[in-house]
Amino acid sequence: MTERETRQGGYNLVEVLIAMGLLSTVLISIVTLFFMGRANVYSGKQLTRATSVATSVVEDLGPLNPARTYEAFGIDETTETDDEPTVGTTKYEDAIIRSTDDLTPDAKGYLARWTELIPAERLTDGHVTLVFQPRELLDANDVTSARILQIKVVVQWNESRREREVVLETTKLNRRA
Repeated sequence: MTERETRQGGYNLVEVLIAMGLLSTVLISIVTLFFMGRANVYSGKQLTRATSVATSVVEDLGPLNPARTYEAFGIDETTETDDEPTVGTTKYEDAIIRSTDDLTPDAKGYLARWTELIPAERLTDGHVTLVFQPRELLDANDVTSARILQIKVVVQWNESRREREVVLETTKLNRRA
């Protein structure tokens, strides 16, 4: 027998260490992808829920004419607009703000109903804010005289230590003005 025939075949230590290093790198990459995928699925789920809430709000506002909209949210001829109110990170010009954080001007119960759509288990620290922007005022001292009422529906929530938001917009025309 020759020396070659008596030597057993196998892997040496260096080959085993290299193979283990490559395997661990691949496994760590795969596990990381699973965690990132899970976070993205959760984020998408939150975004879908928030969009659903915003759509429900817009649908609730749909049948209201401007006069009924003003009545429902406690807006009358004495209500003044804020020059530059901020909702989230966005500044709005000449707007009236109504939010589920303050249910006081909620004559028809819309804000209370929308609060029920955003429990903590669905949206973390979620709330709905309406931004009313009256345009083309016929009387500069009366916001209800606006020919156009732009309404922005802002649904905000916290996700992984950052604030997220969905904004939908609708416009109402005041044909009586």
